[in-house]
Amino acid sequence: MPQLANERPAVDFACDFADRLTAVRTDGGKLRVILTNLLANAFRFTERGAIRVSAHLDDGGLHLAVTDTGTGIPSENRDRDLRATVQ
Repeated sequence: MPQLANERPAVDFACDFADRLTAVRTDGGKLRVILTNLLANAFRFTERGAIRVSAHLDDGGLHLAVTDTGTGIPSENRDRDLRATVQ
């Protein structure tokens, strides 16, 4: 189980949400699973540096991102690993 943000002093965790976010019609269960998995992976593979969650409106939709300074996905695996998360 990945450690929580406060248990990793070498990792800066930040949330960056736009001031004006509106309600979005989506499957809340799927969204929760996706964000949980992205954050779990970010904490699992980031020993020091930063993890950031951001949200803003983009072309009438909601853009969510989890970015980190972890080891990342090797370039040869990116197409395969990311295919299932695109919706």
